[in-house]
Amino acid sequence: GNPVGAAAGNCCNFPACGARSGSATPPPAAASASALSSNLFGASNAGGGYSADDNLHTMAAAEAQIAHEMNRLSVNERELIYEEIHGVAKEREEDEEYIVSHLKKLDVQIRKIRAKDRLAYDKAAFLNPSYVRSRKFLLMFLRSENFHPAKTAKRLVAHFEEKSRLFGSAVLPRHVY
Repeated sequence: GNPVGAAAGNCCNFPACGARSGSATPPPAAASASALSSNLFGASNAGGGYSADDNLHTMAAAEAQIAHEMNRLSVNERELIYEEIHGVAKEREEDEEYIVSHLKKLDVQIRKIRAKDRLAYDKAAFLNPSYVRSRKFLLMFLRSENFHPAKTAKRLVAHFEEKSRLFGSAVLPRHVY
């Protein structure tokens, strides 16, 4: 079948695009930016390739597609995305059962990582288990990954690998001051 935008006479597949096939008129949202870019990059494109107008058209089409996809989400889904983007996501309720469950899942995920890939973690855990396995320390990592145990395990192991690379074994099993 024909793409929605092309069937409607638009120059591309994005229905929200305002440019028509074969027209030199840019989408309405990009009209003033197009004039500005012509002044900046020159009105002609003698060298071939993409012109500033092509880039603006592509950006306008991409923005229209993003807007379309965001509008397909529920109000709650959009709110969660905006909160996450702006770093103001609501805190998760962390009851004791939830925390204990995820600490156990994290331990399982850490053990799933190959031993050769977690040497620094294992060394730190051997040298100072009360530091490496402390609830406060592990919760910091779990929260940073929204309580996703597999991602947390990878981050935790990578933390100790990088700490070992930067500071050596002496600092590995303790907090860096």
